[in-house]
Amino acid sequence: LMLRAVVCFLFVFTFVCPVLCHVCRGTIINNTKMTFKLATSNINAGTLDQVPAIQLVGHSTTTFQVQSSFGLNDRIEYEFGYLPVHIWCSDIVSGNKLGELKGSFTYHFGDNDCVGSTVACSNGTSTALTYQNCEGVIRNSNPTFNIVFNEADAI
Repeated sequence: LMLRAVVCFLFVFTFVCPVLCHVCRGTIINNTKMTFKLATSNINAGTLDQVPAIQLVGHSTTTFQVQSSFGLNDRIEYEFGYLPVHIWCSDIVSGNKLGELKGSFTYHFGDNDCVGSTVACSNGTSTALTYQNCEGVIRNSNPTFNIVFNEADAI
């Protein structure tokens, strides 16, 4: 009886989990000329299978992959953040005071959520981490996060 329970347990975690777990394959696109360094990469629920690039040069792309656990803890909570290598603003008026752009992806029992951020300078310029395609489908999500630079509006 004990051997049967062990075989059943191994079957579930070997074959069922890859089919029933939620997998997020995220893309981060740097649409600016600036270079950023990964400053935050925290997984609070789920498993981080692929960490995004440590350095994200201008006009480049990186990916990350996280997955949930099968069963009662079917959740993903992943947060990442990029700091600019060179200071582009000496007077940040809103957002992270160090200039870090933070984003996150969460998945809780079928519900996805993405969060981006903005860092604004007193002269009206800003950098932003925006997102799209967060909704996903059952078992898979493919959100895209974009780092953009917004110039001050001309008056």
